Amino acid sequence: MSEQLTLYLHKASPYSEKIELALAEANAPHKACQIDLLNKPEWFADKVNSVGKVPVVTYGGPNVDPDDPSPLSVKIAGIEYSGLLPKDPVLRAKVRFFVNAVTKHIEEPCTAFVQGREPYDNALKGIEFIQRLLEEGRDFAVGDHYTIADACISPLLARLKIVTETDLGRASVRSFSR
Repeated sequence: MSEQLTLYLHKASPYSEKIELALAEANAPHKACQIDLLNKPEWFADKVNSVGKVPVVTYGGPNVDPDDPSPLSVKIAGIEYSGLLPKDPVLRAKVRFFVNAVTKHIEEPCTAFVQGREPYDNALKGIEFIQRLLEEGRDFAVGDHYTIADACISPLLARLKIVTETDLGRASVRSFSR
């Protein structure tokens, strides 16, 4: 059985971008298959992800076209490549804490802001919380090397920058006072 990887993604999804960054950093050869979220192929739910969400990575099985996935491939939510999760257990725990903190303190408030459900201030508070986790003088979120923590936060910050500079979404930054 080959060890082929296929990433099913939507290019505008920050979740897909996180996986793309991780695969690129790990130098993991893979195929990519774009999924139109508004017009998903019929085979996607049956053969790839019964929930119909992206991103999804399939591993193994014969080397086939992404739009005809093998039932022998294994669907996985995450891949632990050397370097993306540190071997040191303390650093590994810090990376996992950081990823969870980004989800809770940045991803959730930013999504709620863009959807017009929460003020921008909540996103700012989340960013301030995450900044306190960062060590002074470090180039990376955790430790001395690029990890999944960096891949987790960078798509969110890039999208937040775009949203705040262009007033995309249902809420305007200008409508909230700081």
